[in-house]
Amino acid sequence: MRFGWMFITVLVAAAATAGAAHAHGGGFVPPPPESGPGGAPGRPTGDPPTHVDPGIGGPITTPGGPPGLAPDRPFKRTRHDETPTFEHSWELWWDINRHALLPRPHHLRPRVVTPGGSDAALPWEAERARLADEVVLPYLRSLVDPKRKVDADVRGSALLALGKLTNAPDDVDRLLYWLEDEKAKPIVRESAALGLGLLRRSDAEQQMSVARLDPLRGRLLMVWDRRLGVKRLRVPERTRVFTMYALGLLGDQPFDERTVAKDGALFSGLLWERVGLPYDERELRIAPIVALGMHPTAGLPEGTRAGFAAIVAKQKTRGRTWDAYERSHVLTAMARLGGPSARKRLLQVLSDARQHDAVTLSATLSVGALAAEWTPIERMLVARQLLKVLDREKAGVLVRGLTVIALGRLLDADCAAGQKRLLTSTDIRKVLEAQATRGPWWSRGYGLIALGFAARNAAKAGDAGIALEKRAGDLLLDALRYKGLHASARGAAAVALGLMGDATHTGALAAIVRGGKLDPELRGHAALALGQLRARTHDVTSALVGALAQRRFERLRGRAALALSLIGNEGAAERLIEELKTGRSTAHLAQVTMALGHLGDLEAVAPLMDAAQTTKSDLVRAMAVVALGRLLDPEPQPSMLKILVPANYPARSAALHEALTIL
Repeated sequence: MRFGWMFITVLVAAAATAGAAHAHGGGFVPPPPESGPGGAPGRPTGDPPTHVDPGIGGPITTPGGPPGLAPDRPFKRTRHDETPTFEHSWELWWDINRHALLPRPHHLRPRVVTPGGSDAALPWEAERARLADEVVLPYLRSLVDPKRKVDADVRGSALLALGKLTNAPDDVDRLLYWLEDEKAKPIVRESAALGLGLLRRSDAEQQMSVARLDPLRGRLLMVWDRRLGVKRLRVPERTRVFTMYALGLLGDQPFDERTVAKDGALFSGLLWERVGLPYDERELRIAPIVALGMHPTAGLPEGTRAGFAAIVAKQKTRGRTWDAYERSHVLTAMARLGGPSARKRLLQVLSDARQHDAVTLSATLSVGALAAEWTPIERMLVARQLLKVLDREKAGVLVRGLTVIALGRLLDADCAAGQKRLLTSTDIRKVLEAQATRGPWWSRGYGLIALGFAARNAAKAGDAGIALEKRAGDLLLDALRYKGLHASARGAAAVALGLMGDATHTGALAAIVRGGKLDPELRGHAALALGQLRARTHDVTSALVGALAQRRFERLRGRAALALSLIGNEGAAERLIEELKTGRSTAHLAQVTMALGHLGDLEAVAPLMDAAQTTKSDLVRAMAVVALGRLLDPEPQPSMLKILVPANYPARSAALHEALTIL
């Protein structure tokens, strides 16, 4: 596996291998699966994991679990010798999508802070801005100073954080300098490219002016084309890809409304010109499609939608044919752009049993993630089509699993809108229950998660919804406790309880977290579910703090740290800061820094600055810099979530894989 840049995913994985890998370059040897006392000795092997736990820990392996005695439950006993690949598991879906589903950071709620040594209470945003300007940005600028010798991972981290925290002209120039420096390491150039995309702001008052944005877009396009004026520029393939993603991220920023650039028409047209060019690498063929899908629909060049539709329909377009993976990304771009024609095309793809799985999966993921944008009638039509997909004999594991999740999300959106026809007029509820309680253990996780989605807003659909909510809660709780169920499926039940949002189940989840003889992956999923539920009870806090002390299991500790940051209860910052000061494992220190970044407690700035400046490990220093960028990011939600909704992860390229897992 080639590691091209610093990103959270790569760094934490490198730390978890304890010398088996480096943050960049070289090969990667995954660590042995975590297995606690009484844990399963025979975890599935399958294909080697291709994804790591973003911001949490090392490579994820499909967890095992000991067989047990079957209680009187609706769950059939599962076999533990069935081995899917990680690519087909619900865990990969959850890893890619969870940051779009986790609750809003608690610190975004209105509150005040009292700066150290001061009696004056300031609004959180004002103090955040002060710390960024006076404390963190001067340090970041020193790290990107070309006159200083700085580790490439640390410099890359600083470039990403710089894009999040400032769009001052001099700082934009710093990012452009490193992007265009032909002698810089790839990790630095790639970070600079994405840092320029992270200059986007959702607050109109903080956005760059059109006079600065349009020239910046032009500069990025020149880097993609490998030229600066008449000069040819050497740009590695992956740097070009991230440059195109940066253009996509800037697609919702202002355009000059008085010129041909209005509504992004100029740059959308330039991107459309590059869609379909005969680039040698698939990465380069996919990147302009992804970027164009993040631009305003009003500025789409004439014929773009028709061209996209023709590509999905396997017609020769732009002078060439398109493979299934390219067509899947075109369909995802159409879904992002929205509109009746896109929804019609999604339905047509789902109704075509001869479609390549990659394209069908793109449609399934899109209709699930964007379910709230469909009308009740459209949701009914697509639900009926998804039920037909499940009836296909040749439907693969991943197609069936993601179809079930899409059904759960459609039901969730319908109930949230106060509608009950989808619940009462279809067999969706029975289908979800069957998927959750029968069949191979590795497919049940999808059904359990779909039940969690279906029950989230079910009570808004009247008596039928209330009955669904109770039934789903009972089934999920039974699955969580059932020792005869594979640990992976039990972990899905924990995740589903977190998605469902019913805080009455925190006791059962806390008991799993405290279960020292249980599979550590299961305990980690239960810990993060507690973070989703945000129950500020002594029972929950003590369970999570206890998990932090489990030094044998890094991913468990990382998820417990993230859970504490999501809850944001009194003492969470103090506990994590203490872990940062006393922790010995590099992997754990890296995870704690990221949890502090999620926490949003400005008291964490000082210890993170100390870690960034004084820690001997370049990995921990880099992660502390990333955490500072996350902690002080003015965006309510990370900008990278633009690429995550919907996330066409089954057809992801190497660069898109990293983009999907980095915040």
